[in-house]
Amino acid sequence: MIASGPESDDAGDRAPSEVEVPHVDRMARPAPGPPAFPLILAAIVAGLIAVAGGEAANEIIPPEKVHVHALGGDLEVDSRDTPRVVTQTSAVAFGMLGLSLGLLFGISGGLARRPYRGGRIALAAGFGGLLGAGLGVAVALGLVPMVMEARQSFSDPPIWYGIVHHLTATAPLGLVAGLAFATGWGDRRWILRASLAAMGGAIAGSVAADILGAIAFPLARTDSPLAETMTSRFIPRLLVTIGTAAALIATPLPEESTPS
Repeated sequence: MIASGPESDDAGDRAPSEVEVPHVDRMARPAPGPPAFPLILAAIVAGLIAVAGGEAANEIIPPEKVHVHALGGDLEVDSRDTPRVVTQTSAVAFGMLGLSLGLLFGISGGLARRPYRGGRIALAAGFGGLLGAGLGVAVALGLVPMVMEARQSFSDPPIWYGIVHHLTATAPLGLVAGLAFATGWGDRRWILRASLAAMGGAIAGSVAADILGAIAFPLARTDSPLAETMTSRFIPRLLVTIGTAAALIATPLPEESTPS
């Protein structure tokens, strides 16, 4: 009979092997794009400012007298659906949309990255606001008269009609918003990517607004430069600003631009 002795390799006496745990940077940014909160807040405030400015234009700009043929003879009535009035109110509305996008997105870009730099924020907000307002007014003055003339060819305009001229008006404003945000962020390598992404977001928001408007507000003439009711005008502005913000949130930043 062979007596069993103590095992030469006692598992209990062995030191546990050291496992190397990778270092986790607690300050690392979990998402690929910039912080969401400043952009979402900027989008909501920009949409509200744009709508408020557009609604104020309806009160400031007087209607135009037009002659209407009726059974009792010609009547002179007030109308806001004339090329002059629609062009002027559209210029104010799109100018305010461009101003609010450039201004608020420039500020949010500066506040989204630390350390905050007042000069950079002021530059982004001022540059973005002025460029956005100027582009909004210029696009409306150039586009709306052509749209009003083309409307005469359609008794019942197709849905693509409103989509094309709305995205044409909002695309450059989204581009300005992305440019302003990237300027506030302070990394020149990100400017082109952010500008193109924001423009795509504005286009997506505009297309979604036209489709939604045709379904939810069939009598509000959402295919026209400005729809006939406040709600049908407010929703497109908000969808454009939110679409712009969402596109920027989803746009990856350069590696070295990760905020600390």
